[in-house]
Amino acid sequence: MISLRKKIGIFTWCNRGVNYGQTLQAFAMYRIMRKMGCQAKLIQYRKRIEEEPVNHDLGNPYANSIYEFFWGLYRAGSDFWKEKIKFNIFTKRYIKTSDFCYDKQKAEREIEDCDVIVCGSDQIWNPASFDPVYFLNLGKESLKRISYAPSINDDIDFEKKKHIYRRMSDCLKRMDALSVREDIGVTIIEKISGFHAVQVLDPTLLLPCTEWDKVASKRLLHKPYLICYVLGEIAQQEETIVRIAKERGISNIYFINTRNTQNYQKQSKELKELKGIGPKEFVSLIKYADVVFTDSFHATAFSINYQKEFFAFRRYQMATEYGGASRIQSILRLLQLEERFIDAKTETSFIKLIDYNKVSNRLNQERKKSYHFLKEALND
Repeated sequence: MISLRKKIGIFTWCNRGVNYGQTLQAFAMYRIMRKMGCQAKLIQYRKRIEEEPVNHDLGNPYANSIYEFFWGLYRAGSDFWKEKIKFNIFTKRYIKTSDFCYDKQKAEREIEDCDVIVCGSDQIWNPASFDPVYFLNLGKESLKRISYAPSINDDIDFEKKKHIYRRMSDCLKRMDALSVREDIGVTIIEKISGFHAVQVLDPTLLLPCTEWDKVASKRLLHKPYLICYVLGEIAQQEETIVRIAKERGISNIYFINTRNTQNYQKQSKELKELKGIGPKEFVSLIKYADVVFTDSFHATAFSINYQKEFFAFRRYQMATEYGGASRIQSILRLLQLEERFIDAKTETSFIKLIDYNKVSNRLNQERKKSYHFLKEALND
């Protein structure tokens, strides 16, 4: 049995700007720990970077909170202040967090009373942003260390990053239970360390719709609609989006404003822009959508959870080390939904509606496997 007194410290990315998947996966990880009977808190660790105007702890939790709001807003773009406020309200309401920590020593003080520390999910193991703290390379030796569904971006040149992979391998030696989110992550871990990692579901997929309904906002759009959540260049996708909407008999097409799409409304006559969308509204927009079109892993995950018709595609944008398609393709392979990954040349009119009876059976099997991993890992 998992002890009700077991104290968990969670290390993951959360609320660093305006990133729906990042914040919702952090909430899900926290909520799962609570549902399993543990006392949990999210450790708000973030190593500051050189270009920041402040490169040290301000010494006051309130001052640090204000600084984090404006730094996150700067990273997202000043036009996103309404969204950023909603992100802060969501995090404060639904997640117990530590004070902000800007170095390993402060993070270690936050976990002094913890029995277990957990890292995951999201791309915290991306070699482009390697940080030993996200491999739980901190704290006393007696702490149990569990990785739950961290993501490794396989679009990194292996030879170019092999020195980082060596450091990652060294960190893995302290792990008591090892899992990753993608099948390619299992392969990479085996290649760099010889260790076996279990493939598990992203925490957002561990929570059923009834749990997400508790945080979703009321319905925002009352006519049938196609919703787009595109983190890359949406202009290259408009023709495909409009074609899919017409094939499905949908006349209302909306897209959630992101940094890459914020100037797109001036060009498009077909797609309508939605602003001021927080995490709660994001969940609601997918929940009530008739079709979802996305290049985002987490929008894909929520579409599956809410049994939506959806289409996913490779992200079109300038070179990035965070936008690989393998993350989406992995979950589609796992649930045998590969045909939902399309490109501009894909003939979509012949794609059948998703048989969610079959998908639900597979998803439930993966949920059982993922919960089993966590329960075994948490048990003394």
